[in-house]
Amino acid sequence: MKYLYSLLLVTLFAVSAWAQSTTCTITGLIKDKKDNSELIGVSVLIKGTSFGAVTDINGRFIIKNVKPGEYNLEVSYIGYSKVV
Repeated sequence: MKYLYSLLLVTLFAVSAWAQSTTCTITGLIKDKKDNSELIGVSVLIKGTSFGAVTDINGRFIIKNVKPGEYNLEVSYIGYSKVV
């Protein structure tokens, strides 16, 4: 019984450590609403954090190493209204 308890404790610790080290990636594509063209250089930030990215030549962005969860993205671009 003592061996089973120790094994269970070690297993729970390993699962807990694995769950905490898991990260996700947020990706997206930013386009102009009027003409559907991809926008280059748009700033995309996770609101309330220092994580963010800028869109590439194809309007795509990638934010890596984010903990799993729900986030609000703040999107800003010169000449456009900020969107959350």
